[in-house]
Amino acid sequence: MHIDIFSDTICPWCYIGKRRLEEALAERPDIHPVITWHPFELNPDMPAEGVDRDDYMAMKFGDRDRAEKIYGPIREAGEALGIPFAFEKRTRIPNTARSHTVIFWAQQMGLGDAMVEALFQAYFINGRDIGDHDVLTDVAAAVGLDPDLVSARLDADYDLEAIRAVSNRGRQMGLSGVPCFIINRKFALVGAQPSEVFLDLFVKAEAEHEGV
Repeated sequence: MHIDIFSDTICPWCYIGKRRLEEALAERPDIHPVITWHPFELNPDMPAEGVDRDDYMAMKFGDRDRAEKIYGPIREAGEALGIPFAFEKRTRIPNTARSHTVIFWAQQMGLGDAMVEALFQAYFINGRDIGDHDVLTDVAAAVGLDPDLVSARLDADYDLEAIRAVSNRGRQMGLSGVPCFIINRKFALVGAQPSEVFLDLFVKAEAEHEGV
């Protein structure tokens, strides 16, 4: 089974969706999926250095109280899945393009899932700036990538335009939000759906594959 996932590294619902997918797969140990992560920049026009968190919140939500109302359900969903979201630790909202290049490199080594998880933890739990070269190099090294190679590639903007092109293609395909999960390149599931929804879709994909 192939599972293609479009997500962004600053999308909390993408982290929740990843966990719910993992829950569903844990209930189906007979499924050994090939998972491919694809970039989708929620803020493609974000400055390369990112923006101050408070300025971003004021621009996006208007005030802190409104932001907290929006983040409340996310915190609750995270707690139910063992994700201790710590939004207050963030000081900057990063440009995510370079974090996606690191995922791409990790994926070539069979470490895509581990890199996505490490970036989510770095940003949402530890409040690290995952648009910063040094932070990305550190996270990549912890996952198992060569830090010198990662640092050199980041400095050279290696694969950056290719990643942005893939993200743009997602929009051209009609994708307007993430996470989006595509099973066997045919069945799409948008949003961080409950694990039961994933399980139902697995059955549907299997029946289609077997010609039932």
